[in-house]
Amino acid sequence: MIQKNTNEITSTSTSTSKLALCPANKKCCVKMDAKCTASSGKCQAGKCDEANYNLVIGKGLCPDTGKITCCVKKEHGCAASYGTCEDKCDAATTDELAGTGLCPTVGKTKCCKKKNPKCTAKGGTCHTSCQGKVDQGAGLCTGTLKCCK
Repeated sequence: MIQKNTNEITSTSTSTSKLALCPANKKCCVKMDAKCTASSGKCQAGKCDEANYNLVIGKGLCPDTGKITCCVKKEHGCAASYGTCEDKCDAATTDELAGTGLCPTVGKTKCCKKKNPKCTAKGGTCHTSCQGKVDQGAGLCTGTLKCCK
């Protein structure tokens, strides 16, 4: 039996490897709001609170009835850049990231990212990938960032 507010997922693979999405006599079901929640959002009825949330637009993000608007907290944009939303950034220990929608428009409005002194001491800056620049080595940046020069 398929649960309410879920979609059944089936395989279209023509492989002979006999791999299945679920055990025999079971169905693989995914919640209708899975696409929205995968974007760190929440499905709701009505508009997003524009001061604190960004509207995410796309086909099939939320169920067709009821809560059809996908809203993502603005802090998510800052967190995705390894920052936190603060009242102000401490220039000695953090850099302020610029951009729209990173933090709420009231309250903690500044997106602050910790400086990476080990990387900057080598003349580099931290990025998700070095793209044409040389990676200066592991452990110089926070999280999964690479030190690029």
